[in-house]
Amino acid sequence: MEEKRTNYGLSVVQKSEKLGDNIKRLLKIFITNQLWFLKKRLFIFSLIYPLTAPLSLIKNKRRNDSFDYFSIDKKRMLLRYRKIKLVLFYRDLETYKEIFENYVYNHFNLKRSWIVIDCGANIGFYTLRVAPRVKKVISIEPNPYNYEMLLLNLKINRIRNVVPLNLAIYDKRCSIRIYGEGPTSTIFKPKYSEKYVNVRAIPLDDITKRLKSIDLLKIDVEGAEVEVLKGATSTLRKTRNIILEVHTHLIDDKKIWRILERYGFNLQRYSHPDPLISERTYIIIGKKSGDC
Repeated sequence: MEEKRTNYGLSVVQKSEKLGDNIKRLLKIFITNQLWFLKKRLFIFSLIYPLTAPLSLIKNKRRNDSFDYFSIDKKRMLLRYRKIKLVLFYRDLETYKEIFENYVYNHFNLKRSWIVIDCGANIGFYTLRVAPRVKKVISIEPNPYNYEMLLLNLKINRIRNVVPLNLAIYDKRCSIRIYGEGPTSTIFKPKYSEKYVNVRAIPLDDITKRLKSIDLLKIDVEGAEVEVLKGATSTLRKTRNIILEVHTHLIDDKKIWRILERYGFNLQRYSHPDPLISERTYIIIGKKSGDC
């Protein structure tokens, strides 16, 4: 008996199996997040947040001047990590876990004299993590919605050694489209959405030309890594340490390794600690000889 084919060239059975796999994956992600909520006693945000939000807002108004920035409709929440206050959306929790729970970027002994560049800063998680421990952070985020949250997080934490820039980093000066919102904003057009914003893009060398040296360069740009590195020739020469998140489903990661090796970095690969993410993403750590 011949199988019926769909418009996409898949049989009804194959399509059903693919749908089943996607449902299982989504269910696994949901259960993982719910367990994390319970572990951190944050279940109110996943279950009864709409009911408790007004009380939370009143409480936060007494603590700081950022009350006007909170919105029940947009479902922003306030978390605390030690002395750091973080305003975020539910969609940002995965990134929060990466940086504050799984410590995916904790591979360097930061020093007070260091200058750090956070390329792809999102709403400021890594910037806020390192800013109190270094001399200066240049925090670059192209998506205007993420950038607004970055500025808010800097304000409520009273961070003054950060230079925030609302720019895209590319291999040339141009205007590019950024698709989506939140931590997965990308230059690649997704199949499920047409939403995008036009942003100004410049090479990283334009930003770092007045810096004599860069102690740490962090790059997380959702698939634009090669373009960023191509526009950072002088930057890479004076960078001592680099950490870069690689998305293998978006780019040919061999190109990244070749570029970084050309500039004298000793490279190591680290798997992402989250098994749901490690299928398509890993971390590259690069250090030049003699650096810690």
